[in-house]
This record gives sequence, structure tokens and C-alpha cells, in this order.
Amino acid sequence: MNPWMPKEGMDRREYRLAKFGSTERWQQLDAQLAAVGAGEGIEFHFDRITRTPNTLDAHRMIWLAQQHSLQDAVVEALFQAYFVKGVDIGNQKNLMAVAQAVGLDRTLTENLLSTDLGVKEVLAKEAKFKELGIEGVPSFVVQGAVLFSGAAEPQMIAEALG
Repeated sequence: MNPWMPKEGMDRREYRLAKFGSTERWQQLDAQLAAVGAGEGIEFHFDRITRTPNTLDAHRMIWLAQQHSLQDAVVEALFQAYFVKGVDIGNQKNLMAVAQAVGLDRTLTENLLSTDLGVKEVLAKEAKFKELGIEGVPSFVVQGAVLFSGAAEPQMIAEALG
């Protein structure tokens, strides 16, 4: 999450250039992630992504889903929507579509998105991760220690955990 991100998100190219300093750098990182994903059967389509969303509402929806044993399904659906289909997951209509697709109750989701329900809890969790030094995703934390951040080959993960 980027707390400074405008509610409507921002142009992906502008965001990536500001974050990584050059087009070459962020394209290199995208290529690395795409290669790791391909090895796991995941097709990333970064070319379909035009906006970097404000993900607070998406994280709130994950928080809600956790209370109904649907957290994994919502996370997977959000990742598929954003990284594979290029859907703006900062848009509340798109979030509603994701929620419905995985069976998250429509009324609960509408209530979440029309109020500040879950904001305090999500921001508190974000603050906890920042205290650990986590600035990016994915990050791997074992017993309170950050092992590494970013896309990692399965062999690297196995060695770190072994």
C-alpha cells in the first residue's frame, strides 16, 4: 500500500518511473517477476495494466473476507484481476465484481465500501509491516524476521526455509 496514493490511483508508467528511477529498471523487475511466474504457470500481463491503484479498499475487502474464510479466494481473485486481466482494483465496481465472483456477501461488501469499516485495522497491520522494514511485496517473514522481498525462485524459498 502507498498511503500517499491518490484515491483514484495514478498512471502506472508515472508511478513506476518515480518509484524505480528509470523505465529500464521497472521493466527489468517486471520481466523478472514474469519469468518466475511463468515457471509456476502464472501469466503476468503487465502491458494490460494502465493504472496503479490505491489498494486500501482492496485490502479492506481482504480483511472482511478473512472473517468469512474467503481471504485466500479474494486475494487470488484480486491478483488475477490486476496482474492477468489488467483490471483497476482501486475501482469499487471492480471490487464488487471480485467479491461476488468468490461468494463474498454483497451486502457486507457494499457496507464495507461505503463506510470506513476496516480502515483502522488495515492501516495498523500496514504499520506493523513497515516496522519490520517491509516496503514491497511479496515479502517473506519467518518468526518475525524478513527473509527477502520480491519475486523469488521456489528453490531460493526452499533454501531459506530449509
